[in-house]
Amino acid sequence: LGADAIWRTVALDLRLRDEPLERDFRIAGHLLDAAQKLAPTDATLSRERVEAWFQAADNERVINACRDILRLDPKDTVAQLRLITAQVGRQQTAEDRLQTYERFLGAAGERLDPSVRSRVALDAALIHRERGDTEPFLDRLALAVSLDPTNKEAAALAETLYASERDGPAGRLELLSNLLFADPLDASVHQSMAMLLGQVGAYEQAGRFYRAAVALMYASRLTPPTQVGVDQIVLRWHSEGPQGAVSELNTAILTQRDFAKRTIEQLNRQGIPSTGVTPPEDLRLPIALEQVRLLAADASGDLKTRFESARDLERSVEKVLATLQAQGSAGMIGLDAVTEGAATAIAEMLVVTSITNEQSDGLKAAMDLFLQRDDVDIIYREQLMPWVDVRDGNFEAAETKFLAQDASSPTAILGLALCRASLGREAEARELYQRIATTNRMSVMGAWARSKLLAGASWGDEPTDEARTCTSIAKGVPPWVDSMVREPRSFISLDASIVESNGRPAIRIVIRNLSPLPLAVGPDKPINSRILISPMMDVGLVSWSARTLPEVLDTDRRLRLLQGEAVEVDIWPALGYTGWLAETLCTKSVRTRWGVLQGFIAGQTQTYEPGPMCLSTQTDQIPVPPIRPDADADKLAEWLAGVGGADGTDERDIRDASIRLRAAALLPSELGGLSAESVARLSDALAGRYPTLSTAGRVLVVAHAPHARQNAAMQSLDAAIEQERDPFVLALALVTRCIVPESPLLQAAAQSS
Repeated sequence: LGADAIWRTVALDLRLRDEPLERDFRIAGHLLDAAQKLAPTDATLSRERVEAWFQAADNERVINACRDILRLDPKDTVAQLRLITAQVGRQQTAEDRLQTYERFLGAAGERLDPSVRSRVALDAALIHRERGDTEPFLDRLALAVSLDPTNKEAAALAETLYASERDGPAGRLELLSNLLFADPLDASVHQSMAMLLGQVGAYEQAGRFYRAAVALMYASRLTPPTQVGVDQIVLRWHSEGPQGAVSELNTAILTQRDFAKRTIEQLNRQGIPSTGVTPPEDLRLPIALEQVRLLAADASGDLKTRFESARDLERSVEKVLATLQAQGSAGMIGLDAVTEGAATAIAEMLVVTSITNEQSDGLKAAMDLFLQRDDVDIIYREQLMPWVDVRDGNFEAAETKFLAQDASSPTAILGLALCRASLGREAEARELYQRIATTNRMSVMGAWARSKLLAGASWGDEPTDEARTCTSIAKGVPPWVDSMVREPRSFISLDASIVESNGRPAIRIVIRNLSPLPLAVGPDKPINSRILISPMMDVGLVSWSARTLPEVLDTDRRLRLLQGEAVEVDIWPALGYTGWLAETLCTKSVRTRWGVLQGFIAGQTQTYEPGPMCLSTQTDQIPVPPIRPDADADKLAEWLAGVGGADGTDERDIRDASIRLRAAALLPSELGGLSAESVARLSDALAGRYPTLSTAGRVLVVAHAPHARQNAAMQSLDAAIEQERDPFVLALALVTRCIVPESPLLQAAAQSS
């Protein structure tokens, strides 16, 4: 009980500070060390000590606390690694640090879990790299990857290192698949695999991995950027033909416009102004997607959509130009930025509308006027002028200008192909189209060029050996990886139950790996170790949930979980403010149920939701009976005067009495609070009893009983506590009751040995 009292005092003291300083954590560390003496078998308390001393930058005490954890929980691989890291931190030179790492990688570390040795090997590898020792670096990196495939940092470093050395995309794809198994929930890895597969022509598998990447983005409450939408449409274009892309984009914009139309009609029927709703005719696709729609419509021969898309694109660019001009006039951006933004928007529109021959007379005039401006950069003018020639049918002049541009530019190559096709040099045009279609498959230009070739029946685009090899590698990633986000309960289980731990109710959280492969554990790892517990508290028949606060916990006791392996963690949910509040309301029956949320992320309505592949559950209710709810001031004073039994050692009685006094002093009268006169009597009664209590009993009074800043009638108890000279109790009294330099408590502490 005394350990819990000190622990909560530390927790609340740190949480009341916006940014605790190193000295605050040092004070917390000393108090938690004292609490550990009262609860020597509480491993969770040892972990709190590690965090406090780490923040206080006291490496030796971190080592001592880690050893206490491993004495109580030898399988805690997180503590094992932290202990090793702290021991390495003692060394002053890189050579000494390497020797320490090598000791753990040799015979002395054979009993360590491979996940720990893997991370030790990676740290050793990084030191070798800093020293320029290439061979030892590669050797230790290879060891790190082989010891634990869930070590994502090692896998990512290996992928980066070897990507440039592997021949062709197949080697890079193998490295990415290794990285994917280290963290199946990394959207960027799925996306990289999709782009690589798409570039070699493995469109079906590319679409599969891109769908998984987007699902992970949405699961993380991230809005995919427009380019992600472009990439997905391009993949659909390749798989289903350009009409599939047109159909999807037409549906998207028509759905938006129809919804806006119906919303305005409904508001008008109700007599409500609809000024806040964008008119349907002003709703358009993002410019990048509109360019895809225009080119796909051209490739599919959908002239109606091509015309409508070109007009929508023209209006979108006009809006961008107007916005840039307004921002420049207001001084929000520089004139150079205005010109560059305008040139970029016009260049993109000029290219796609020239390719599709969809330029209105007004658009032609506006573009010509823009290109005549003196402030247009010569580079933009040189890039755009050949497209003006294409638009106007001057193909020979355009060809000459395209040849003067960068020979590797897909836009210039495409322009050159258009010129040669229009000049009757079909074979040369097909060669250029094929170059774009094979080297830029994931670009809109590449998709358009491929459709041009396929429509002419001049190219079959048969899968290459490279595409078949990459497809085979991609199919080696099992389908259950795709479904991990959609069906997390198939791969992870989360259970929460109420148990008795260290003499008080605790939540036992059990997280089990049900997947077919090992998964890393930790914040933002495949098995997320961050837990939010949200209280649902009833006081009598009234809900007090809105007045409570959630608790954030870290349950990382393991670096990874093997197939079927589980981690079991007992946590004290009443550590923070909610526990303090529930105790203070001890004049009523209090029932608390805890919602358990893994890998929580903020929702849209000030709520929290599970993150990717994370679960939620809740506990049964924890009922707490009231403490002497019907006792009046006389009975409470009598109790306090003799609290703790004949010898003053009954800790539970002392704790309950101190909490009951807190209720009398702090609660309103309707909840059992007493008048200032009655509180003063109770304070006098406990003050008289205080010196005769045991050390543990006095700790409970100091931690649980209110002080004079909370209720001025508590001055007599504060005065009794100010006479405290036991260093163990005095340390806690300093935190709870010392607020001025002249405090007797501070003077006593200064004189203490």
